[in-house]
Amino acid sequence: MNENNELLEYIYQNSEMAKYTLEKLINELKGKDNKIIKDIEDVLKKYEIFYKDLKKQLKKENVKPKETSILSKMGASMGIKKEVISDNSDASIVDMLIKGISMGVLDIEK
Repeated sequence: MNENNELLEYIYQNSEMAKYTLEKLINELKGKDNKIIKDIEDVLKKYEIFYKDLKKQLKKENVKPKETSILSKMGASMGIKKEVISDNSDASIVDMLIKGISMGVLDIEK
């Protein structure tokens, strides 16, 4: 596989994980009085579009991307649940989002 396709696949996996965690976060915030939920839903929609575009590009390149491991998803899900239980203020949620997005970007840059 060429380097461009490897990078595309890695970005695809990263966007899949972002999509998954944003969906989990929205579910955890349901029924709570957070003003940021609409903003999170907007970010999720953008990740969904990005994810679909990457999937099309990888298909065009005949690359079947690996899915994110169930352990990674379980860990993220438990972390989100813990964070929301301990502090579900909008400021805390924004901080969690910034850290998560930054981790994804740093992983891709590595």
